[in-house]
Amino acid sequence: MVRGGGVEVLSAAKMNAASMIKALKLLELMSGLESITMGGREPKPKNEIEFPTELVASSPQWIELPGDVTANILQRLGALEILQSAQKVCTTWWRVCQDPAMWRVIHITADCGYRYGLIRAMFRRAVDLSQGQLLDLNIENLGNDELLNYIVDRSSHLKRLALQNCFDISGEVLVEAVKKLAHLEELHLIIMPPVEA
Repeated sequence: MVRGGGVEVLSAAKMNAASMIKALKLLELMSGLESITMGGREPKPKNEIEFPTELVASSPQWIELPGDVTANILQRLGALEILQSAQKVCTTWWRVCQDPAMWRVIHITADCGYRYGLIRAMFRRAVDLSQGQLLDLNIENLGNDELLNYIVDRSSHLKRLALQNCFDISGEVLVEAVKKLAHLEELHLIIMPPVEA
């Protein structure tokens, strides 16, 4: 873990381990198992995670889960977590994350500590991974005219669009986008004032 200016940054290996633990805990909840441990020991708190050598040496049982079960578990993570971490855990998860069905619903927000440029690039990647199968999209604090046009050009089957605090989308571009989305059933425009502490 690297500390700088009061900010903690996890290395790629530790970030992957953190995502893996989160997904394994979801699996535990879904399957009713008493406990899932990593290498025979309970995972450490997030700020103390070490990538266990036992996972590298042997193939964990959760790798052998059917693809749809793995997809269900991974979809409980956010789009950014999937793109930034989960798909890098193993080749099985990478393959599941490349399936367009995994990207039919995308919820993404800019409130997660990433730079806007990086978030927009990852968002475009998620839209591309959907291969035109995107049906439900929720964007918070991120949208602009260019991004909305990118979505519309690649997501003609979109049925639900929610834009929250997307102040950089002009009314003209929004109207034209809605006209192009023939299958659109729901449009949510949400403006919320900032919360001051």
